[in-house]
Amino acid sequence: SFALTAAVILLLARSTYRPSASCLWPAIPIMALWANFHGGFVVGLGILTAYCCTTLFFCHGGKDFGYNAAKRLCLICACALATLLNPYGADIWRTVAHALSNPITRVAVGEWRPMPLRFLEQWHAASPVALVYLFAFVMMGVFLVVLTLTPRRDDMALVAVAGLMMASALYATRNMALAFIALSVPLTRHMALLEKQAPPCPGTGRAPTNADEQGDNGALTIWRAFFARVRTRAFERSRPKNSGRSTFSFANQAF
Repeated sequence: SFALTAAVILLLARSTYRPSASCLWPAIPIMALWANFHGGFVVGLGILTAYCCTTLFFCHGGKDFGYNAAKRLCLICACALATLLNPYGADIWRTVAHALSNPITRVAVGEWRPMPLRFLEQWHAASPVALVYLFAFVMMGVFLVVLTLTPRRDDMALVAVAGLMMASALYATRNMALAFIALSVPLTRHMALLEKQAPPCPGTGRAPTNADEQGDNGALTIWRAFFARVRTRAFERSRPKNSGRSTFSFANQAF
C-alpha cells in the first residue's frame, strides 16, 4: 500500500503542477493491482475521490466544467470497477467493510487505535516509540503552519488529500505512514514558496529558482529552508581571517 499510494500521489502531483503532461488514467491499472495485493486499495479510491471533488469545486463555473466533471466521474467509476479484477471479486469489498466496521479490531489491535491514544500509551510506558509519534505530530504541525503562511489555490486538491490522510492517521495509527506520503508533496512545494518569500541568505546571494517554486527539489528544499541560517553562521565562523598566511595560501592555490 505504501508504494502504490506513492504512485497515486505522483500521478496527482503531475496533474497539479504540470497540467500539460498530466494523465490520471494509469490509476486504473494501479487500483486493479492494489486490490490484488492489499485491502488498503480503499485508501487509493478515497484519495482519488477527494482529489477529483476538490478540483471540480475550485473550477466550478468554468467553460469546461461539464467535461471535467464527466471525465473525473468516469475515472473514479473505472477505478472502482478495476478493484473487482481479483480472485474474490466483489467479496473483497465485504472483507474490507467488515475489517473497518468491526469494533473489536479497534480495541484489540494497537495499530487500529487512534494515534493520540497510542502516543500517550507509549509515552507513559517510557518507550522510544513515542518519539516516532511525536515526530509525526511535529510534521503535521509544520505542514499546517507552512500552509497558513503560503496559501495557494492551484494545489488545493493535493492539500485536501493530505488533510484527509492526516485525519485518517489520527483516526487509526496504521495510516500514519500514508499521511506522510500524502503530505510530502504539498509540504515540499510550500516550503519552497516560504523560502522564496524570505530574504536571501547573507554570504550566499542565492536567488530562488523556478524549480524551487514548483517543488521539484524535494527534501533538499526543506533542508535549505530549515538550515539556511545555520549554514550561514557556520560559513561566517569558518571564514579565514585576512592574514599574511591565508593570503599566501590563497595565492598558492590560485597559481
